[in-house]
Amino acid sequence: MVVAQPLKRQESGGKLKFLNKMYDFGTIYRDTVLSAQYTFVNVGTEPVHVESVHPDCQCTKYELSCSDLMPGDSAYITLYLNTENKLGPQRIYSVVKADTYVRMYKLTLLVDVDVPLE
Repeated sequence: MVVAQPLKRQESGGKLKFLNKMYDFGTIYRDTVLSAQYTFVNVGTEPVHVESVHPDCQCTKYELSCSDLMPGDSAYITLYLNTENKLGPQRIYSVVKADTYVRMYKLTLLVDVDVPLE
């Protein structure tokens, strides 16, 4: 008789923990550049390499403070959102890829873009 064993999650190796994965700016005026900082920590037992950051909109740029983290090290990604030509509720995603068991992490920016009264 063959008994299927449940897959175990990797217990060792590099492992990222994001302290925040979503940032909500609320309502802001158009033609503003916003920035949000996402902090993460290597809570694993091996080094981690952040391979890439991919915002899903050309309106979003990023800055990565450090791409290689030893166990216990922290770093951050700053996303810069340009609201030019935006109007209404916006949900912008960025995907972070790292050499960890969980390969990809999704970051979210929320904003409701309004036009100032003239």
